[in-house]
Amino acid sequence: MTTGNIFIHFIKEGGLMLNGLKLKSLREGAGLTGVQLGEAVGVSQSMIAHYEAGRKTPSMEILARIADKLGVTMDALRKKEG
Repeated sequence: MTTGNIFIHFIKEGGLMLNGLKLKSLREGAGLTGVQLGEAVGVSQSMIAHYEAGRKTPSMEILARIADKLGVTMDALRKKEG
């Protein structure tokens, strides 16, 4: 993905939005593959890819697991409307 083609992906669910590109950046910064993160939080690599691409949104439980594994708050992965 080139800089000119980077779009911030947000998924809306219940007033909360997930920043998929931030998720990917944090995952890569932690030195984890999609497979490794998925295994750690109980979802498939393809589901992690869906979250990062903005095609799906994790449940609050999975979001909490992802945040814990990446050492960030859930708020670091989502953006509130308004």
